Amino acid sequence: MTHASKCTKELTGELFRRSGDAVAVKRIGDQFGFEGYNARKGHCHKNVEQWVKEHPLDQPVHGWLVNQSQLEEHGFVAFYAHSLIRAADNGLVDVTLGASDFDYRFLPDERPDNEFMELTKLPMPLQHIDNQARFDAYNASCQYQHQLGHPSASSTTL
Repeated sequence: MTHASKCTKELTGELFRRSGDAVAVKRIGDQFGFEGYNARKGHCHKNVEQWVKEHPLDQPVHGWLVNQSQLEEHGFVAFYAHSLIRAADNGLVDVTLGASDFDYRFLPDERPDNEFMELTKLPMPLQHIDNQARFDAYNASCQYQHQLGHPSASSTTL
C-alpha cells in the first residue's frame, strides 16, 4: 500500500503540472433565487447533484478549484476538490459560488466519479509546494501569529 502523503504529493504534482489548463467559469450560486445561498457554500458536490436532478440536460463536472494567489509570495498553490456543471447551453457553470465570491480557475478531473469522490476525502486544500523556503517562512509566520492569539492564521486557510 502506498503511503497517503506520497499519493497526495504525486496528486498535487500532477495538478500543478496541469494547472495551466485551468479555465474560468461562470459563477451563479447567488442567482436564480437559491434558498440559503451562504449555507450552500462548501457543499458543491451535493449542490451539483441536486442541480442535475432539477436540470437533467446539464452534466456534473468534477475537478479542482485552483488558487494560485499564494504562489509568488509564499511558494505554494492550493487545490480544492470542486464540482460544477456543464450546462446544456452555457458551458461550465458553478452553482455553488456566486459572482461576488473570489475569482478562481477550474481544472477538470478526468477520473471516474467514484475515484474522484475518494480524493475528496483527503484534507483540503491540497498544496503543491513550488518554493520550499518561501513556504517554510509562511508557515513559521502563521505559527507565530497563532501563538500571538490570531487563530485565523493558518497555512491551510485561504
